[in-house]
Amino acid sequence: IIPCFCNAAEGEKDPRCLYLIMQTLSNYVYIYQEDIFVLSAGGDIGDIDGNATISVNSSVTTIRESQDGIDRFVERVYNLVACYFPITFVPPPDDPFKISTQMLVDSLQSCLTSHAMLYKHTVPFLIDQITESYANIDDTDAVSTISHALNCVLEIFNRQLTSNNPSLTPTATTTNAAQAQARTLLIEQLVIYQNPLKQLLFNVAMLMGQAPLVQQAIDCIAAVCRFIWASGVEGCGSGGCNSNRDSCCKTATSKVSESESQSEPTQLWTSITVWFITQLNTELGAEVGSVNAKASMNIVLGIIQSCHTPQPS
Repeated sequence: IIPCFCNAAEGEKDPRCLYLIMQTLSNYVYIYQEDIFVLSAGGDIGDIDGNATISVNSSVTTIRESQDGIDRFVERVYNLVACYFPITFVPPPDDPFKISTQMLVDSLQSCLTSHAMLYKHTVPFLIDQITESYANIDDTDAVSTISHALNCVLEIFNRQLTSNNPSLTPTATTTNAAQAQARTLLIEQLVIYQNPLKQLLFNVAMLMGQAPLVQQAIDCIAAVCRFIWASGVEGCGSGGCNSNRDSCCKTATSKVSESESQSEPTQLWTSITVWFITQLNTELGAEVGSVNAKASMNIVLGIIQSCHTPQPS
C-alpha cells in the first residue's frame, strides 16, 4: 500500500493533497512504529516497489522486508516529504479550503521527525538547512528556515525524552524496546554530527537581535544535553538523578578523565558540555552584561538542569 501511496503522492503541489499526504505518512509511522523496527532486523525479502512476501506465524500475518528493503522504504518516505522543506505556501485571501501555512509546517515537521530510522536523513538535512540559512541571516526567509529547522531538531530530541512518546505505539510490552532502539539510533547520529550541530546551535544562540531564534537554540541545546543524560550517562543508570543525586553525579564527573572507559552517551555528554562551557566562558569574559552574556548563562542553566530533570519541564 505504502509504495503505491508514494507513487501517487510524488510531485504533488496542491496544498490540500500535501496536507493529506503528510498526515497519512506520519499516522502510518505512528501505527506501525514497532513493526518498522522489527522488519529492520531482517527477514524474508519483499520488494519495496510493491511485491512483499507474506508469512504466517500462528494466527498473525506479517510482511517481512530485509534491512535493505526497509532502508529503501525509509529513504523513499524521506525524499517524498523533505523536498517541501521549508514550507513557503501562503493561502490566498478567503481561502475556501482553510489549509493554513501552519497546518502544513506542523504536518511536515511531524513527518520528518516521526521515526528514528529517518534520523540518518533528517539530522544532516536540518544541519545543512541551518548552515545555508545562517550565511544569509539578514534575509527574512533565512530566519524562517532556521526557525523551522530548530523546531524539527527540538522535536526529534523531545520525542525521545517522554515516557508517553507520541512516536511510539501505546503497547506496554513493546514500547520500551522500541524507545531504546530509537535512542540508540539518535545517539549514533549525534556521534557523527555533534561538531557541526553544537557549533550551529551556539552560533544561533549568540545572534544579536534575533530573540526568538536565540531562545529556540537554547531550548535545543538543553534538549540535546537532557537526551544524552537520559540515555545513560555512566553513574546515572537509566538517566536522571532522582535518587542519590550527589553520588551519581560524582561518578559521572569522575569519568571525564577516563575517556577510554566511557560509554558512548558519557563520551558525548563530556565532549558536548565541556565544549559549550569552554565557548561560554570566553563569551562571558568578553561581554559581561551583554545580550550574549545573558544567552550564555541561559545555556549553562539549561545544561545544569538537563542532568537533574528526568522529564522536560
